[in-house]
Amino acid sequence: MDSPQKGVFNLVVNGKSEVRIDKYLTSRIDVSRNQISKLIKEGKVRVNGAQVKPNYTVRIGDVVSVEIPEPEKPNITPEDIPLDIIYEDEYFIVVNKPPGLVVHPGAGHWQGTLVSGLLGYTRNLSDAGGEFRPGIVHRLDKDTSGLIVVAKNNEAHWKIAEKFSNREIYKEYIAFVWGLPAPGAGTIDRPIGRSKSNRKKFVVTPDGREAVTEYRVLSDYRVVSLVSLCLKTGRTHQARVHMKSIGHPVLGDKEYGGSKVCVKGLNKEEMELARNLLKVVTRQMLHACKLRFIHPFFNKELSLEAPLPDDFKVVEKVLKEYYNKTNG
Repeated sequence: MDSPQKGVFNLVVNGKSEVRIDKYLTSRIDVSRNQISKLIKEGKVRVNGAQVKPNYTVRIGDVVSVEIPEPEKPNITPEDIPLDIIYEDEYFIVVNKPPGLVVHPGAGHWQGTLVSGLLGYTRNLSDAGGEFRPGIVHRLDKDTSGLIVVAKNNEAHWKIAEKFSNREIYKEYIAFVWGLPAPGAGTIDRPIGRSKSNRKKFVVTPDGREAVTEYRVLSDYRVVSLVSLCLKTGRTHQARVHMKSIGHPVLGDKEYGGSKVCVKGLNKEEMELARNLLKVVTRQMLHACKLRFIHPFFNKELSLEAPLPDDFKVVEKVLKEYYNKTNG
């Protein structure tokens, strides 16, 4: 996938055809689908010299021109964003990040990020991660909630980053996934790499990097299951990719197959329940619930846990009400 700069970007369709222009461009250049749609509406996307609509279907031989505007100028300012701080000392802050909050600034998200909230809370943040990532040692996806460690100075940043690199930090997630994984507990040891067809996605691939996830079923609701996921490695989208790879994608995960019913053998009532779950779910149901490590300065174990998010409680309520009704 190409990373466009300012100016006109030209592509000749010589592979996949018969797909919408917005979907085609999203898979070819590093620009979001929303940005592509905006460029099309502004007349900055042309096919064979003519303006097109977002539903135009590309064909082999089409010459697609995209005018890339001047990149947004970053304006990272402190903001009064409420932070759910689980732990804090002179070296670290551990925040329970809500779903929907982007961790650090980037294209399209210069404000309203966790970093903006941290800057509004304290000026004591490491700069080892660069000017756009003060304090940030690791990250969670926008729609994944849970625990994230923030470093207050560079020494703390380097020491905790080393622990992440050396796999000395216990990381546990909980997730609702479609169906019931079998066996009820196991290890997924499958390498993960970037998708060749869509640079923003990751896949299990023989030439990927080592990725190991241990899972355990906590509750079986037949239509979905609540599972514990212990990540032994830290690959991008690891939990989501691994659960999809064994046929049980995370509920609500639009990128990895979890935003549609994908369980076979459901009866009419169970299918209705599955559809109702999709109505109440607005993101991938994945929560980083536990962190455990030896504090690099105090030399004692730090064990932290984030409470169950409200949307998890809503899903549990829907499930329990359904099964209480059917079993009653």
